[in-house]
Amino acid sequence: MFDSSAGFTLPNGATRSPDVSWILKERWDTLTPEQQASFAPICPDFVVELRSASDSLKVLQEKMDEYIENGMRLGLLVDRKNRAVHVY
Repeated sequence: MFDSSAGFTLPNGATRSPDVSWILKERWDTLTPEQQASFAPICPDFVVELRSASDSLKVLQEKMDEYIENGMRLGLLVDRKNRAVHVY
């Protein structure tokens, strides 16, 4: 489990730092210690993004779509402004 200080390099080359993320231990253990210490070249299995007051909902939705395209299994976009949760 990771907080927003963790970063990942997705298979498409994008670097992302979700608010909360989780990776299966079996997948994480396939990475070298060097890969784990930096922007790990892996897409999280589970992602949570929290919409802040300055975030565009459309941009966050596109980011969640990108996570899906790169292997995310489950994602939550928490839109506090509109009091909604989007499940991906």
